[in-house]
Amino acid sequence: MKAAKDRAASSSSRAKSPVASELKGEAEDLKAKFLKIQAEVSSYKALSVVNQKLEDELTRLREENEAQAAKLAAQQGEVAAAVAAAQVEAVAPLQQQLEELSQQLQNSQVQLERLGEAVEAAEADKAAAVKQLQDENAQLLAALAGAASRLAELVYPAGTLPAGLSVTTRLEGSFSLEKALATAAAAATAPAAAPAVAAAEPVVKEAAAAAVPAGPQPLWRRPAGFLGWLIGVVAFWVYQVLGALLLYYAAAILRGAPPALNLEFGLGCLVVCTLLPLANRLLVVPRAA
Repeated sequence: MKAAKDRAASSSSRAKSPVASELKGEAEDLKAKFLKIQAEVSSYKALSVVNQKLEDELTRLREENEAQAAKLAAQQGEVAAAVAAAQVEAVAPLQQQLEELSQQLQNSQVQLERLGEAVEAAEADKAAAVKQLQDENAQLLAALAGAASRLAELVYPAGTLPAGLSVTTRLEGSFSLEKALATAAAAATAPAAAPAVAAAEPVVKEAAAAAVPAGPQPLWRRPAGFLGWLIGVVAFWVYQVLGALLLYYAAAILRGAPPALNLEFGLGCLVVCTLLPLANRLLVVPRAA
């Protein structure tokens, strides 16, 4: 029976061998395709893992980028706030200084305008005083010239001089009463000139009275010679220095120096420049040449 089965199996195997071989070939092809697909799936899985890692890395980088961007934005805000605060701190004092300088400039302009008005008024007063002194000097010179001519005519009447001699009068810058009296006394030795001397005394007194300057008399006159020259030089340079100080005061105002110091210094210069020439005029009178 077993032999029958073997024969039947062998006969069936011989009958099925072409189909089996064909199926076997297809199975091998399918197996190869399956292995190929399995390899592709494995590579795809590997690529998926790598891709997932790359995606995770990209996500991490994006998060870091966002964090860095947020940090950068925060730092930019802090920097902008610090810059704004620094600008406020730097600009506020400068703005205040600018306002103070503008106020000082306005005050300086007002003071300069007042000073200019005072200088113009002083120049006008000075011009008027000089004009008055010139007029008085001209009147005094005319009076002295007339008195000298009358004195010469009285001391030496016409016809008393020898032939060929004449009397001329020369007006000097100074008048000495003693010399005039001595000349009149010397001329009185001649008998013909005795009445003339008596008549000349009122004229001499009149000339002496006319020579006395009007207004307040000085306490002492400036001496002649080197001492008078030295006093004049010292007074001149004192005026120059005071004028320079006054100009320096005006320049200090324009530069924006402290107003209190400028005011005190300017008032001091103005008082000294005003009172010193007045005192010099009252105390010291230049000698006429």
